[in-house]
Amino acid sequence: MASNPTKRPRLIIDVTPEIRRQVKVQAAMEDMTVSEWVLGLILDELQEDKDIRVALERLNDLEGNISFKGFSKSF
Repeated sequence: MASNPTKRPRLIIDVTPEIRRQVKVQAAMEDMTVSEWVLGLILDELQEDKDIRVALERLNDLEGNISFKGFSKSF
């Protein structure tokens, strides 16, 4: 049996029936599949975390503080 190289890995989570219902309703209201809706939330969260890290790094640079990245490069 050959594997499909375009098949993406799955992420499985357990939720209560009420949460599942709410997710399905929200996705339908936005004319999306549950998978599209949840993946969008995950991508938004990952981007927000990246933006926060970049902002903190820039703030440290403006204040003249050494960042962890800069500190670790000094060794």
